Amino acid sequence: MVGTIYVSMVLHSYFLSVIFSILQVFVFIFSCLHSSTISF
Repeated sequence: MVGTIYVSMVLHSYFLSVIFSILQVFVFIFSCLHSSTISF
């Protein structure tokens, strides 16, 4: 029981970290495009 809860917590945190990293990449690309359009 405790093992399954621990595994689910680890998988959940891994899933959240993956989503957060993907979100950061999207924000980085968006900011780069936005700044390039402003400089253009």
